Amino acid sequence: MGKVIAKVKLANVADLVRAEDGTIQPQDVRRCEVEALADSGASLMCLPEDVVEQLGVKPFGSKRATLATGEERSLPIAGVVHIQIGDREAYQDCVVLPRGAQPLVGQLVMQEMDLVVDLSRDRLAPGHPDEEYPVIDLL
Repeated sequence: MGKVIAKVKLANVADLVRAEDGTIQPQDVRRCEVEALADSGASLMCLPEDVVEQLGVKPFGSKRATLATGEERSLPIAGVVHIQIGDREAYQDCVVLPRGAQPLVGQLVMQEMDLVVDLSRDRLAPGHPDEEYPVIDLL
């Protein structure tokens, strides 16, 4: 089975709002770019603690999570993060993983962006390629 790695641009949503209202300069928005594994088994965006700190998003709670090993653990949730993959965007909270862990693009992010894992081409591809804009299934 192949792995799909996506370039993901991230930004602190609170900073984006402050830049929009003029409280901070646009260049002061905390941003970064990571290479994340597209993981349809993960629900949420998962970012290592060092990336969360770089973005300046604050943990606000925790969720019980089952890891790929089958181990259950309580993990912090932080946010909100602006997520951009290619021309697609989403705004979501993220699960905070240990420092240095592989960032993961979860199923909810892919659904919001109308992206699917295309293992034959090792990429994320539009779920509705004939549509001009992302399509979100609400049913």
